[in-house]
Amino acid sequence: MAVVKMCGKDTCNGAFYDEFEALMKDKGITLKKGCIGQCKKTTPMCKVDKELLTADTVKELADLVVV
Repeated sequence: MAVVKMCGKDTCNGAFYDEFEALMKDKGITLKKGCIGQCKKTTPMCKVDKELLTADTVKELADLVVV
């Protein structure tokens, strides 16, 4: 199974983390918290394995995650 990871720091995606984690749980995916190498960028983003995904909203980002 693919690894889905999002930074949870307030200076990055911390504002989106809880909502994104809930959306991933709805899909049966466990979200890992940690640095994804996009420090201080506050657009909703995550990494699926090594691929960076970005979107305008957390819902759109969740829709992009296919594992």
